[in-house]
Amino acid sequence: MSRIFTILILLSVIMTGCSSELNKKFKELDRVITEQDRYNAKLENEADSLHNIMDKAVTDSVKWECSDKLFKLFKYWQADSALTYLDRMDALPVERSTKILHVKLERSIVEVLLRRYQEAESMLKSIDTSALTQKEMAAYYKADLYLDGIMAVDEMITADERKEIVEKRHLKRLSYINNPEIEPFELIRRNGMQLYESGHAKEAIVILHKLVDETTDIQEKSEATYTLAFAYAFTGYREKREYWLAQSAIYSMETPIRASMALFELSNMLFEDNQLGNASRYCQVALENALASKYNSRILNSANTMLDIVKAVGFQTKRNKIIYICIIIILLVLCVMTIDLLQLSFRQHRIIKKKNILLENANEAKNEYITRHITMSAYYMEDIERYRHELRTAMKSGGVDAVKEMLRKPPEEVVDYKNFYRIFDDTFLGLYPDFPDRVNALLRPEARFTMRNERELTTGLRILAAIKIGITDSGKIAKFLHCAPSSIYTHRSKIKKNALCPPEEFENEIMKITD
Repeated sequence: MSRIFTILILLSVIMTGCSSELNKKFKELDRVITEQDRYNAKLENEADSLHNIMDKAVTDSVKWECSDKLFKLFKYWQADSALTYLDRMDALPVERSTKILHVKLERSIVEVLLRRYQEAESMLKSIDTSALTQKEMAAYYKADLYLDGIMAVDEMITADERKEIVEKRHLKRLSYINNPEIEPFELIRRNGMQLYESGHAKEAIVILHKLVDETTDIQEKSEATYTLAFAYAFTGYREKREYWLAQSAIYSMETPIRASMALFELSNMLFEDNQLGNASRYCQVALENALASKYNSRILNSANTMLDIVKAVGFQTKRNKIIYICIIIILLVLCVMTIDLLQLSFRQHRIIKKKNILLENANEAKNEYITRHITMSAYYMEDIERYRHELRTAMKSGGVDAVKEMLRKPPEEVVDYKNFYRIFDDTFLGLYPDFPDRVNALLRPEARFTMRNERELTTGLRILAAIKIGITDSGKIAKFLHCAPSSIYTHRSKIKKNALCPPEEFENEIMKITD
């Protein structure tokens, strides 16, 4: 019995440690996201330097090399720029067949990212592989496997087609691995893929961990950690997969790379874990990067990714913010009620009795609020499912442009905020029915609030209600009320100036208002 108890304690410690490490990684990811502009500026500065060299170049060889370096900078960053530099390389007279092959293979990868699978496939099939050297053949396999990898997770591909692609990819990868000219990094990474797809995930994790540690190139680290996250998916270690997806996303943004899928997949997992805060934030960043890159496959390359986009769109709309805000408010209300309960023990029996009655009423209000929230969430999920279906239909009929247009102009049912404010006002006034009167008693007569109706708070009263339940940061209040933080600051300053008490004490007086 004691042994079992000890094991349980150890497991608890291990799980706590994992969670702690994962949270640290999320904080690191959050920091890198805030510094994204700095990494983008670094890329642009590097591009400017290469442009200066190319403008001064007198030989086609130097121009070609500069164009190639510029292409590599923008390859996973921005589709239009990547194609521009490939066109420049194509237009320059080159004698070496290797350079011609290089441009063709890289163009096939860009076509894949643009979701032009037929064009990419035709381009690869046009290459006479029998005339290629082993080194050239290694480059060919890399491009061909990239096409298979993206197509295998495309939602438009049928189950039978997907099965066929996966089987062929497995055989192609074996040929790639056995090629003596394969790059050492690619050899280890592809070996890892082969292992976990063959049921040897633990072996794959060992060699991929070593690859991550030994690789110094940051882009390669991004690829290695992404592959490692996949290996953990075959073991059931969910937190480990989330950890390495977060790390891959960090490396991608530091490179920087917009066409990374790590952040999308991480947000998907967090959404499934009901971690709505992180999920919404990461989905929004990933979607913005995907749209900026103009790479269609990164927007619509799988059912899961499509679902991520829908979630990201929802999180960017007012209606989905309701879910997150509702949860926060419920927790805050419960915290307020808990504090009241702790105070009960220090009061007279008569007051305790009154508070118990009041608590019953508050619990009723809380239960009603939760019921309404669940109902609203159910309706919202219906809206999202309908919207997801509309996006899929739009994609099939109108392509990515039609989807982008829908993303820019979401339907009215997913941007309605009135319902949330109605529920908040009604619930808050249920808990604090005389709140408006108590607030007005603290203000000069000319500055007192006049309610539109007895169950609807004004903007100023909603600000003070948020402060009452513990939301004191102007930025958070602004998100809650869907307005600029400067507007909240102005409102608060104006209200405090009209207080009967000293302005610096006004909000403390608001906190003292009891239910």
